[in-house]
Amino acid sequence: MREAVHEEQRAYRRFKAKEGVFTVIKKINDPKLTVAQVIDISQGGMSFKYIAGSEPVSGAHMLDIYFAGHGMQLKDMRFRVVSDIGLESPFPSSSVLMNRQGLKFLDMSNDQTSQLNVFIAKFTE
Repeated sequence: MREAVHEEQRAYRRFKAKEGVFTVIKKINDPKLTVAQVIDISQGGMSFKYIAGSEPVSGAHMLDIYFAGHGMQLKDMRFRVVSDIGLESPFPSSSVLMNRQGLKFLDMSNDQTSQLNVFIAKFTE
């Protein structure tokens, strides 16, 4: 039997976000905001976790990324959803289910790219 070989598809290395990094997702033509905890981030995209059952983010929208208490933020990043999967609860008796969503950043300006690189250097492990 042959063993399946998993080849990394990402163009950029992902870095684990420090505790306190979160995102605010702004849907086009919808005043509601979605706040989620960032799991990891790279120059090409990021992933975050959100409460399953809440409205998932789909399509192309904008987001802001913050590090709580430090005043550092990235604003109006365009993105596209590339994955959305359920997560196993670390607490078996918990009724709260979480999902993990992966995003690809779109059409970043040179300024946004530079700010993202600084953010990654300061607020990831």
